[in-house]
Amino acid sequence: MSRRTPRRRTIEPRIRTYFGAEGAGEKSLANWLEDIRNSNGRRHHHDVHNLLGGDTLSLVEKALKKRRQRDLLRPNGFVKSFLLLDFDRHAQDGERSQEAERLARRNGLIVIWQLPNLEGLLLRLFPDCETLKLPAPEIDRNLERKWPGYTKTFSRQDLQDRFTLEDLRRAARFDENLLRLLRELDLAG
Repeated sequence: MSRRTPRRRTIEPRIRTYFGAEGAGEKSLANWLEDIRNSNGRRHHHDVHNLLGGDTLSLVEKALKKRRQRDLLRPNGFVKSFLLLDFDRHAQDGERSQEAERLARRNGLIVIWQLPNLEGLLLRLFPDCETLKLPAPEIDRNLERKWPGYTKTFSRQDLQDRFTLEDLRRAARFDENLLRLLRELDLAG
């Protein structure tokens, strides 16, 4: 009688992606994108950090510092790194915003601008809203009409309950920044 040697089950390592988030909403968005990526059996991990605001340059600096700290803790590093920022701060920060973009590019941090802000992106995820280009005050009113009870402290589950990958893809046809993010995450379809 021969003895069988039990086979060791190998577990595929997770594919790690770093996300710097301007605030709690961006953090929920990045976590929801992780859920979407893992829904087909893949093993992705989004290491997401809420950078708690600041101007564009300070957010890039905080993201790079946090990414370095997190990279030291895990041996297999990050495949890609992103920073989710509201575009309306770009003009507000002027030259510091351009300096921030150069610093990010030199360090492999992909800045994804939300036009004009996260609420504008969320509004465009609703059917028949993907082409809307509204000023911030109008976006808030329209978003609250489409999403009764909307608050800035929404969760990844709130996004999952309300939207789908197809909503993201539809909106991305009219938003080059969102399209770039989906392409980088292999979600563009």
